[in-house]
Amino acid sequence: MELKDKNVLVVDNHEQMPEFISKMLHRLFGCVADCAGSLEEALSAVVEKEYALVIVNNRLLGDSGGEVIIKTVKLFHGSTKTIMTSSFEWDSEVAEKSGADVFLQKPFGLEQLNMSVLAALRREEG
Repeated sequence: MELKDKNVLVVDNHEQMPEFISKMLHRLFGCVADCAGSLEEALSAVVEKEYALVIVNNRLLGDSGGEVIIKTVKLFHGSTKTIMTSSFEWDSEVAEKSGADVFLQKPFGLEQLNMSVLAALRREEG
């Protein structure tokens, strides 16, 4: 799947992270991502638009914001690929339980983001 002409959403409550990840995605895949900095913004976006890929920080609302967003994305748009990010390694279990396609631990660089996006896009349904 190509991302260049697809809708991508980046969700992170850390002030500059959505824009930073968006710039990395543009550099890697040529896509322009929508950015959200709160649970409310993210939920509004996923209800209004279908995304090919959603990248979300799990610690959006303390413990479960990312989980809420991923479950909502999968409910509205089951084919959307999702990546959960977190600074906490144990959030990989939350990512798996919520249905995220890939868990990406922070901090990460361009190559880790590239590999995670490619892995999510290759992941089969079911």
